[in-house]
Amino acid sequence: MDVVYEIDGEIWVGDYKTDHVSSRTVGQRAETYREQGQAYARAARQCLGPAVKGCKLFFIRLGEVVTVTAETEENMFQHEP
Repeated sequence: MDVVYEIDGEIWVGDYKTDHVSSRTVGQRAETYREQGQAYARAARQCLGPAVKGCKLFFIRLGEVVTVTAETEENMFQHEP
């Protein structure tokens, strides 16, 4: 967990990733970090309450973000260029 921040009343955990990935493979790589992101979100929620929405994985070399939500397993990734 690299950062905890609030935007529009929502609290997110951020984790910076320096992996060499492409737009085509970023989702696959994000899957390898899913459990880690969920663990970070759970830990933050225990301290800060239910306002914690999840974890955003910042793939900084690619400049893309993948969101790991804490809500449901089916809709846990959201890719944001």
